[in-house]
Amino acid sequence: MMVPPLSERPVTEEDEERFRRETAPRKYTLRRRWADYRAEVKARRPKGARARARAWLHVEPFYWGMRVV
Repeated sequence: MMVPPLSERPVTEEDEERFRRETAPRKYTLRRRWADYRAEVKARRPKGARARARAWLHVEPFYWGMRVV
């Protein structure tokens, strides 16, 4: 029984290099991901006292009970 090739074209050195680069372990650490996440959250945060107060006041009645108690 003959096994068919996975692709019709031969694998080139460029393909090999790209495969090795994509499968190599990443240097992106958990600390770096957390720092990026915090920076993104800070960027989306409302600017100014009035905007922050409006965002804090804009909650559903159920959550008002939780904030007051």
